[in-house]
Amino acid sequence: MRMQVDTFAYGTKQRIGFVTPRYGIEVVGGAERLVRGTAEQLAARGYAVEAFATCVLNIHEWRDHYPPGDEMVNGVLVHRFPLDPVDLGQLQRTTQKAMAGERVAYSEQLQFVQQSVNSQPLFHSLRERQNDFACFIFAPYMFGTTYWGVKVVPDKAILLPCLHNEPYAHFIIYRELIEEVRGVIFNAEAERRFAMNGMGMVNPHTAVVGYGFEPPPVGNSEHFRRQRNLPSQFILYSGRLESGKNVPLLIDYFTRYKTERPSDLALVFTNDRGDVTPPPRSDIVSLGFLSEEDLHNAYAAATTLCQPSVNESFSIVMMEAWLQHTPALVHTDCAVTSDHVRQSGGGWTFRTYEEFRAALDQILGDPDESRRRAQAGCAYVQQQYNWDAVIERLVNALKRFMQPRSLAEQLAQNGIRHALDFSRERFDDQFTRVIERAEADLAQGLTHDQIGALRQAARIAMPDYQVQSNIPVIGKFIAWLRRHLTSHLREPYIDPIISRQEVYNTHMLNTLLPALERSLREQRRLSREIELLRKQLAHTPQRSDD
Repeated sequence: MRMQVDTFAYGTKQRIGFVTPRYGIEVVGGAERLVRGTAEQLAARGYAVEAFATCVLNIHEWRDHYPPGDEMVNGVLVHRFPLDPVDLGQLQRTTQKAMAGERVAYSEQLQFVQQSVNSQPLFHSLRERQNDFACFIFAPYMFGTTYWGVKVVPDKAILLPCLHNEPYAHFIIYRELIEEVRGVIFNAEAERRFAMNGMGMVNPHTAVVGYGFEPPPVGNSEHFRRQRNLPSQFILYSGRLESGKNVPLLIDYFTRYKTERPSDLALVFTNDRGDVTPPPRSDIVSLGFLSEEDLHNAYAAATTLCQPSVNESFSIVMMEAWLQHTPALVHTDCAVTSDHVRQSGGGWTFRTYEEFRAALDQILGDPDESRRRAQAGCAYVQQQYNWDAVIERLVNALKRFMQPRSLAEQLAQNGIRHALDFSRERFDDQFTRVIERAEADLAQGLTHDQIGALRQAARIAMPDYQVQSNIPVIGKFIAWLRRHLTSHLREPYIDPIISRQEVYNTHMLNTLLPALERSLREQRRLSREIELLRKQLAHTPQRSDD
């Protein structure tokens, strides 16, 4: 029996909007499943829910797949809008730079989010219909639909970031975003800790809500193993086959384990999308995309689910495996999944191969302990992440976020957001642009010979000067005086430096001032021409068919 949650106390504005890059039953992705599941559960409880998305289906192609327009999807009215043109080259350049640990300038961050899934018709619809909604929930954090959408309706924007510790999360534009919204919904306490400690978030309006689960049908493990010709024991990985998910590490640890412990144990993948191709081995099996029923069967049949990723904000697959009484093996460095394991007692954590091997030895060698931990994980999900509990936490958070704010709270949030305009990253970026612009302007008025002469004149410090004395004591004494800049060094050292400085200063004035004058004259000439064109356009009669 589903719990009926009280409606919002916002007068007549009861609608809740979800804004996400992709929305549909066929869409694969944790954040998208979270949004769709939450929207459908709210709709089932009587809330008016609408979703705004682009027409995209595949995250790797970023092109329209669905037709634009409206569609009802499991009780949720979905509005889809055509995608703006995407510069994949710009996205890849910024991604490579960020992944390599290089500094990504603020201007480059803005260019990245300008190319990262946008839709002007979608933004226009938000602007036109904002008064129809109590709030809009934007997810996940890094796409243009979220970044620019929040700026369209900032007073009604709630962020569901789905954060994890990746290079993009340290972009200053996303720190600004998280301080700009009315509230932030996290999937786990570890995610909120990362926002505070890793990103520096000070926005006090936050809540931990999570994802909800219906009691699933009991998976048919024996039938699944026979149907797929799988051994009695196998490690299951469910998700995209990506380097960012640590799939290569899992393959490496598994093959090393099989070398040391020969057996029929297999490694099974339930997805074939991503940048990793599993090696051609009989004990590594790729099943491709599975239906929901087969996925439940796979969880039930698996000896353990392995989640090696360190970049998770919740891990739906781990919860689903627990509900099928399958223990979890997760990476210690993922704060979210390792927190879940510690709180529930539902599995093991590993970082090194030795820890992986020890955990797998216990999983395979002690079935009673595996069952005990699996049952603990199942109880944890049923208690903490049933849909009634999740929706109650969500609705209470939305009520709190959307309450009228005091003037002091408004000024505090505006002050934080304004202070970020003067961050070190913003200063460095703007200062660099000023220098580049000045260099470009001056270069137009300087010849190559003039630039070379300036560089030569700039060498005023006489770095090659040596004390001339054949007497060791005298030489050392003069060197000491030279370091202390006494009057004894004026003739051999200080006076020539002063002379060279005067030459350099004079050269700078004689070279740069004429260049600047030429640049100003050129700017004035262009201004006059622009003004003349404006006047000509103003007096040009319009054609009747314009």
